[in-house]
Amino acid sequence: MVKLPGRRDTVTAERRVERRLAAIMAADVVGYSRLMGADEIGTLRALSAHRRELIDPTIAARYGRIVKTTGDGVLVEFPSAVEAVACAISVQQGIALRNAGVAEDKRLIFRIGINVGDIISEAGDIFGDGVNVAARLESLCEPGGLCISRAVRDQVRDKLPVTFDDLGEQQVKNIARPVRAFGLTPEAITAIPELAPSGFKGQGGPDRRRWIIAALVTVSLAAGGTAWWLVRAPPLTPERAETITTTPVPIGAAPASIAVLPLEALGAEGGSDYFADGLTEDIISALGRFRELSVMSLGAVFAYKGKHPPPMEVGRDLKVRYVVEGSIRRAPERIRVAVSLTDTNQNAVLWSEKYEAEPKDIFAVQDQITRRISGALALRVTGLELARSATKPPNNLEAYDLVLRGRDLLSRLTRSANAQARDLFERAIALDPNYGRVRSICVQRTKAGRKTPEERLNARRSSRKRRSR
Repeated sequence: MVKLPGRRDTVTAERRVERRLAAIMAADVVGYSRLMGADEIGTLRALSAHRRELIDPTIAARYGRIVKTTGDGVLVEFPSAVEAVACAISVQQGIALRNAGVAEDKRLIFRIGINVGDIISEAGDIFGDGVNVAARLESLCEPGGLCISRAVRDQVRDKLPVTFDDLGEQQVKNIARPVRAFGLTPEAITAIPELAPSGFKGQGGPDRRRWIIAALVTVSLAAGGTAWWLVRAPPLTPERAETITTTPVPIGAAPASIAVLPLEALGAEGGSDYFADGLTEDIISALGRFRELSVMSLGAVFAYKGKHPPPMEVGRDLKVRYVVEGSIRRAPERIRVAVSLTDTNQNAVLWSEKYEAEPKDIFAVQDQITRRISGALALRVTGLELARSATKPPNNLEAYDLVLRGRDLLSRLTRSANAQARDLFERAIALDPNYGRVRSICVQRTKAGRKTPEERLNARRSSRKRRSR
């Protein structure tokens, strides 16, 4: 405080403005007003689940700081452009997987913009052109994609296995000079392999790569429901994960190894034990179809039936990373199943949830629960493997081979490769018409790949004009 000469009043001296260079990520939900108008409660619950289970943990794992939220959006500050882009890619990949089982008109789809620039920091908030450009880039982004400035592209060019489309100079609102923008389509993001954290360490310096993988493994249950569940049984609120710190499991455990312990049958209703055993066997069988998961056999886990061992003990005995445990209670009018997933390396309950349904068709219930749980546990595998878990394999092996070849071409992210992939998918569906589900997924992924960056930009502009009407 300073006192001005000749006056009694006291004024505050001008504070020094804090400026710094930072990477800024701006994200928001596409069509949020429409979603809220159609289902306000459902939209808020879904957004809260995305934030709690995917977005916030991924930001924290990439050393980001959430500056503020705006209902449908979030503004985040990162110390590194590489961490910001890697975070955005992981979030978009996770959101896409969570949306896989959700009706199109109810999906929460995000746009993300990232810029590196000078910012002003005051009272925990940030201001300046660096922030404004990030927000403008987000508005240029197509739904499910990512848009970055040239400064960001230059920082990540040789550090991440990503090739951005050059969108050219963009004149954006309230920014004096044009901004050179670069973008990633949703299809390109899907094809990017899992991004391991860089060597950057926060205070205390633990490498969080395994935690991130475990978090991604657990996030899809809330979004993995099917129409059957939406019609027959309103979902219960998922329980919050409980984290406990203890001694880690020995290094012998494989990163994606899983043991499904026998579900416990509760209550005196006849047949519960049989149903619990059958559901356990079905989950193990479904997970066994994923080539990237190592699943313990039925015989190995049934040695624990009725014994209730701590997950850490199971992890040490069987040398597995993840342990699934749960219970089932059958009543004349309801079936209740509770399931949880534990990371034995961290001794942390990463996810737990309860389900209710009417037992009109006990085998349909069993099938739906199996799909949801296996989908949650197998997030790291490809979309094709997820489809194989939920549907019968193709009748024609040649058609299956064509699809595999097409998927390999898609990973090259070139226009010619996408065209060749589409031709292979068309040949596969001609050989096996019942293989249409996989073909439709793959063909959808090739559509954007046929367009040039200019065509994509024009399509985005047209889309924004339609939404603003």
